[in-house]
Amino acid sequence: MKMINMDAESVVRNKLEVVPAIKKMVFTDRKKDSILIDIYTDKKIPVQIIPLDQAFPGTIEQRIKRQEKADDYRYIIIAAPYVSKLSADVCKRNGVGYADYSGNCLISFDNIYISDTGHENLFPKKDKTRNIFKSSSHVTSSILRVLLRDVSVRWKLKKLSEDVRCSIGMVAKVKEYLCDRGWAEMGKDGLGIINPEGIIKAWSESYIVPKENIINAYTLLPISEAESVFSKIIAEKGYTGTLTGFSGGARYAPVVRYTKAHIWISRKDLAGFMENARIKPVDSGANVLIYIADEEDVFIDTREINGSVTASPIQVYLDLMKLKGRGEEMAEEILSREILNDKR
Repeated sequence: MKMINMDAESVVRNKLEVVPAIKKMVFTDRKKDSILIDIYTDKKIPVQIIPLDQAFPGTIEQRIKRQEKADDYRYIIIAAPYVSKLSADVCKRNGVGYADYSGNCLISFDNIYISDTGHENLFPKKDKTRNIFKSSSHVTSSILRVLLRDVSVRWKLKKLSEDVRCSIGMVAKVKEYLCDRGWAEMGKDGLGIINPEGIIKAWSESYIVPKENIINAYTLLPISEAESVFSKIIAEKGYTGTLTGFSGGARYAPVVRYTKAHIWISRKDLAGFMENARIKPVDSGANVLIYIADEEDVFIDTREINGSVTASPIQVYLDLMKLKGRGEEMAEEILSREILNDKR
């Protein structure tokens, strides 16, 4: 922490010492988790620098709340290797300044105003929990799907781990990740999602279906008829499968036209499904896209809509976001209507 404090002190000093209105800076105390300064213009202004290893939105919010309980008021400046736009917005919303080691800053108190933004992160740090959104992390994927199924519900961690059938340690890891980024908050009544849009958009950026798990196929049937046949086969044969992509999106928000059906099928049921559906792989001219599922998380919250087995809004959104253009347009409509519950 000592080295971080010295970096924090230097970066703030460098930003302030070039301001003509500042006559003197006196560093009065260097604590374990903060640095106290008295800045003199025409009057004395107490300032507190708070060094952070990583300036997550949630971490900043927590430090601000802790400072609000202090007896004496001081203008706060968050100092960290890098302050993202989201974290900077948290600072501005709370009347807190920031200065990072990459050159970005916003310091505004009394008649002092310093703003310098647009610098890239010079200290990218490997995020140990970045794999929370990776398609290979099927347990964390399942946790997120349950949390996002109804964002008005608050969850006790034990109950969440029981419903997902995973360790409470894994749930705690996801909780920490979401809270650090200001996407969720932990209270006495449990874990609650406060920014579902931030979660799913970040998820969609990392989400992929491996090429080896995609089959381009062709059906002689019109697309709408083929989708009905697919759903009927899944129901009658007991296959694990569901419409997704444009096919699933059309059940939630029929806002675009499309010429290709999209469907998830469990690998164990793939051969039987293709035989019964009378579809065959093709090198070109495909009008059916089959995603092969090796895990069950993509089938969480599968629904029946107008007689068609349909993937959850979460899964449909993720798949549509990979279908650029019209796919993204439909995905945004589903996000608004089904995930954020904006029924206007």
